[in-house]
Amino acid sequence: MSLTVNKDNMAKNVFVVNTCNVWKEYASYTLVGIFTTRKKLNPILNRMLKEEDICWNDTERTDRFVNKLSDEQLHNEIDYISVDKINLNEKQ
Repeated sequence: MSLTVNKDNMAKNVFVVNTCNVWKEYASYTLVGIFTTRKKLNPILNRMLKEEDICWNDTERTDRFVNKLSDEQLHNEIDYISVDKINLNEKQ
């Protein structure tokens, strides 16, 4: 017996990225974009950090590499940005 996976029924994870105030209040959100992979998202975050649109929340941090952060750390360790990983076609 073989198991067939219908790709249409599989949840697709995406990253919803918004700039915001330092407290990450929903009312302050401005959409930056929706990204399907970290590989596509990381260069955008690096550019925003370089242009100082966003910043690290720890000024003592020495390992300032976005690609080394987990998905959750992206949201928690960078100020003025909200990064949420969601499933498409599902109630959040």
